[in-house]
Amino acid sequence: MENLIKKIDELKELIKKQNVLAKEVMDINEASVFTGYSVSTLHTYCHRGYLPYYKPRGKRVFFKKEELIAWMLKNKHMSNEELESDAKNYLMNNK
Repeated sequence: MENLIKKIDELKELIKKQNVLAKEVMDINEASVFTGYSVSTLHTYCHRGYLPYYKPRGKRVFFKKEELIAWMLKNKHMSNEELESDAKNYLMNNK
């Protein structure tokens, strides 16, 4: 019986995540599920100006999905292969 309850809870979480993925605009709880950051961390990032957000009427906080994705993909660290390729291209073009 416990196993069945656990499976049902897992299915609920998957449905919740699926619904969040389909949305273009998210509230802070949905953004937390989407990004994997806690709600308090997202509030902190908003307060410090790290994260773009919307606050209509000065109440609830909302996020655009595309802006969250762009924010999460900032500060890329290149792989060794990419670094080597860039170095070779630089040396070829700047002898």
